[in-house]
Amino acid sequence: MPQLNIIVGGNGSGKTTFYYRYLSQYNLPFLNADEYAKLTWPDVPEKHSYEAAKEVEKIRQQLLASHQSFCFETVFSHPSKVDFIADAKARNFTINLYVIHIDSSPETNIARVNNRIHQGGHSVPEQKISERIPRMLNNVKLAIPLCDTVSFYDNTDEKETHKCVAILQMNQIKTFRVLPNWVKNIIGEQY
Repeated sequence: MPQLNIIVGGNGSGKTTFYYRYLSQYNLPFLNADEYAKLTWPDVPEKHSYEAAKEVEKIRQQLLASHQSFCFETVFSHPSKVDFIADAKARNFTINLYVIHIDSSPETNIARVNNRIHQGGHSVPEQKISERIPRMLNNVKLAIPLCDTVSFYDNTDEKETHKCVAILQMNQIKTFRVLPNWVKNIIGEQY
């Protein structure tokens, strides 16, 4: 059965770092619009971010249609991403959702994006960062019933990054630490 690994989280939450630390070893195609823009338009990647996102979406659809395992990252703030998961599930993909979150105000995400800019990375408007986070958390709630595994990672502490706090699998939750409120709010009382 093909696998779909989706890394979700707000801008600056550590999605790309998570992929390279924990998932790159599986050698699955990794779709990241920011990296696509850097490779395709190295001199002006930010000017082509919209085009890059559209191209990566086409590639995602092609991989889905060919039943090929792959991984992608997303801020997961648009309902179309939940629809994409539903489509993959209908095509018998195993769905693994990795939720990376910073358990503080969006200012921490904004500060990390600003730090990334100083290191040569891409920028994101502050208002977009703030608006996307609650939508992402809500979309995770909507996606849970479609996923085979949902792993929750707290990336608040820069000294101890990507702490796995819980894994939800087959309607059972396994906790590894005291659950942060953001995880409790997502999973509710049902688990």
